Amino acid sequence: MSSITLTGITKSYDGPPVVRDLNLHVETGTVFGLLGPSGCGKTTTLKMIAGLLEPDAGDIRFDGASVRTVPPERRRIGMVFQQPLLFPHMNVEQNVGFGLRMQGVRPGDALPRVRECLAMVQLERFARRYPHQLSGGQQQRVALARAVVTDPVVLLLDEPLSNLDTGLREQMRRLIRQVQERLGITTIFVTHDQDEASELSDCMAVMLDGSLAQTGRPIELFMRPETVAVARFLGSTNLLSGRLRAPGLLETLIGPLATSCTDPAEPGRPVTASIRWEHLTIAGKPAEPAGSGRATNSFRAVIRDVVFGPGRIRYTVEVDGVPLVAATPIEHEYRRGETIEVRIAPQRVRVLPGEDRPD
Repeated sequence: MSSITLTGITKSYDGPPVVRDLNLHVETGTVFGLLGPSGCGKTTTLKMIAGLLEPDAGDIRFDGASVRTVPPERRRIGMVFQQPLLFPHMNVEQNVGFGLRMQGVRPGDALPRVRECLAMVQLERFARRYPHQLSGGQQQRVALARAVVTDPVVLLLDEPLSNLDTGLREQMRRLIRQVQERLGITTIFVTHDQDEASELSDCMAVMLDGSLAQTGRPIELFMRPETVAVARFLGSTNLLSGRLRAPGLLETLIGPLATSCTDPAEPGRPVTASIRWEHLTIAGKPAEPAGSGRATNSFRAVIRDVVFGPGRIRYTVEVDGVPLVAATPIEHEYRRGETIEVRIAPQRVRVLPGEDRPD
């Protein structure tokens, strides 16, 4: 298996760069998720790694050796696209074995490997079926088996689950991870689905406007975003513009907000407080008169909306006219119009540079 290193990669299509000065390293045998919105350059990056597109500048290395001049068929890449792209006139077994046939492997030698890969994706019983006889999830499993049957050193996945329904996506995520762990293959996949990225990735990056905005383990990105743009893209967080009053204290639209950040920067600097939905705690009916308790990050709020989801309730609350969202376990149901108290632990307030300026 190979490590993958991209250095200074830039690509444009007769206009502004789609990918600009991108630097990335993926460790051998790990799963790396490239997460970003449509048009951010993530699929272009994947195609350059595969050799399907030529970068305008920069270098791509597998285990330290440049592959810039190596054609796609010699890079030992397995790739799964958004569409399965199966041959309709071939059955499952023939589709999976196609790559081996192109490599000149004799049918008798190829068959054990094909059957092994079909077993990995739990399709042994469907070997003689044709693509039109399979569900969407089964077709993608065939595509995955076809991608790994040739023993590639790198597996590339281009939003392979986006056309599947929720239940099938969850099954396929588990299956992809099982296959990757069994083979130990270095894997990069691109997605706009945050659940998919966080569940599958050992390490991931948020890609925005052709550049990597932040890279790290999934929990690091979700819990400790470094910029307002990353926090806004990852979502499920409240963003409050404010200014530093003193180290560890912000002035915001809902009033003074204590944080664990002791940044010594000058008072008055514009910042944004990021508070994840699950860290905005509903503490029941307010025990103090309006306006009290603010030094301890307690605020009176009114429930404006209630949405039930799997295992939790999402409340939209209003504090001094400012809407915030709290996601809580289903333990007690509050109703629209109720006045409650919300609390925010100082260590749960992430202070980001600059003001939140939604597009």
